[in-house]
Amino acid sequence: MKQESDTIAELLGESDPDQASAVFVAAGTLPSAIRTALTGEKVSIKAITERDAAQWLTDEAKARQLRIDQEARTELLHRFGSDTSAMKRALDQLAVTGQPITAADVHDRFTNRPDEPMWFLGDAIMSGDQTEALRRLADFLHHQHPLVLLSYLEGQVRNRSLAAVAPDLETFAEWSGGNPKSFPTQKVWRARTRANGDALANCVRALAKADLTLKTEPEATHRVTLERLTVAMCRWMSR
Repeated sequence: MKQESDTIAELLGESDPDQASAVFVAAGTLPSAIRTALTGEKVSIKAITERDAAQWLTDEAKARQLRIDQEARTELLHRFGSDTSAMKRALDQLAVTGQPITAADVHDRFTNRPDEPMWFLGDAIMSGDQTEALRRLADFLHHQHPLVLLSYLEGQVRNRSLAAVAPDLETFAEWSGGNPKSFPTQKVWRARTRANGDALANCVRALAKADLTLKTEPEATHRVTLERLTVAMCRWMSR
């Protein structure tokens, strides 16, 4: 909050850099008051993606002279996502045997589920990839609450509906509160013809029904409810 930022900036201004050091970590931009008060070093860290992790795994296996078949590589990425630190610890364990690493070795030894950005799952659903969507749904439910997913999907369907009736990109961006030059806005705009009005209406009804089920039915029904919703939306949104 602004008052908090101003207070922190004031403390920074009165502190002796020879007596104390402060470290600020931000996913994005620091508040202007703090940014102005800082005089030290700035380090930017790029978020690692699954593609980066796949390349990292190839390089790490080569450096360790490990034999990892392609199915095992895929299984490692499914288990750990872009968490290369956890994957490195897994390789430490798998390398002990000195044998070629197989998918069965990874599957039997590790039960990790990567904590990934929700848009990975959203993209799989919106593109109609049922297998990928169900796999990412299982990963998502390991870390987060189902209602968080419903809220995200409702927003996606809303944006697709606005894009379907908007006369141009600029109008859609205004209606949706986005930036016409941003990648997320342009991605929804390019996909506006994939789902027709009936499909979007089906999604709205299915989301409302799933929301009611999650809030009124036993928890044992929640997973199958989301799996059915995921498969249905894959079919509707990719037409």
